[in-house]
Amino acid sequence: MGLHPVDLGGELSNDRIMQPRSDEDDEVWRTLEAALTRRQEAFILSELTRMPDGYVVIFRLGVADLVRTAIEPRALRDEARVNQLLDEVREHFQAFNPLRGDRG
Repeated sequence: MGLHPVDLGGELSNDRIMQPRSDEDDEVWRTLEAALTRRQEAFILSELTRMPDGYVVIFRLGVADLVRTAIEPRALRDEARVNQLLDEVREHFQAFNPLRGDRG
């Protein structure tokens, strides 16, 4: 069982505490990390939080964060769906890369 940050404040708050994460959450984290490593992605898994309507997953590339919400737990246990999610995340980071000089 690991720990995950929980936001205690408003939108701009940095006040967070660490709360225990379930074994299932740890398994999802490991699954995503393994997929990122296997695929040699440039972005990382920054945060994983279980909510009533699914997981909130935050990926980071440099100073940019990309947030995915309401991801069904079973989707994160299916390799094909994890690959689809990571493909979409990579495409979004590539589309908004300020170093490219274009947005297309």
